[in-house]
Amino acid sequence: MLHDAMSFSNKTDKEIQHLEKIIDELSWGFELDETFSLKKRITFKLSNAGHILGSCFILFNFPTNNPDNYKVIFSGDLGCTDTPILPDPAQPDACDLLVMESTYGDRNHTNRKDRVNNLEKALQKALLDNGIVYIPAFALGRTQELIYELDRIKTVEKYRDHKKLLNIKAMFFIEEYTLSHSMELADALIGAASIIKKTPL
Repeated sequence: MLHDAMSFSNKTDKEIQHLEKIIDELSWGFELDETFSLKKRITFKLSNAGHILGSCFILFNFPTNNPDNYKVIFSGDLGCTDTPILPDPAQPDACDLLVMESTYGDRNHTNRKDRVNNLEKALQKALLDNGIVYIPAFALGRTQELIYELDRIKTVEKYRDHKKLLNIKAMFFIEEYTLSHSMELADALIGAASIIKKTPL
């Protein structure tokens, strides 16, 4: 992802490779749910956030004059339970200060089973009336979940041999291809969308 992002800058390939090497040398990994020590007796622990693959939230423990440490949790978005291809988010420990991103605010997510059923109905209607379904989705995380759900929807099984779904399968292949060929993906998706729009059911 970092390589793809830098490819849109005005940096040369040599400069990008140099930056990637520096970042790689400065980076190291931490295991989830293990406590690590910093200076001044400060400790931290990473736990699974369940938002995207590899996401986590961090708990800091700051020593105080009281018997209990001052605890701070910092997190981006937390994922939902029962999300395809992702582990459920861990239950955070109690803390004194919570700092976190909240994309959806105080809204509750609908039941995942209901969401999948609604998607299946929309696809079935589109296939029957020669329509098109446009699904805006984040390229990282959400698109992979969507592909997982589409692969398991009965409607997709029922209409497996329709030309539109054959083109969608081609787009699924492109999704895997994007890991190392992001610019080619853009052209391929535009072409695939054009084919789907023009191909009768």
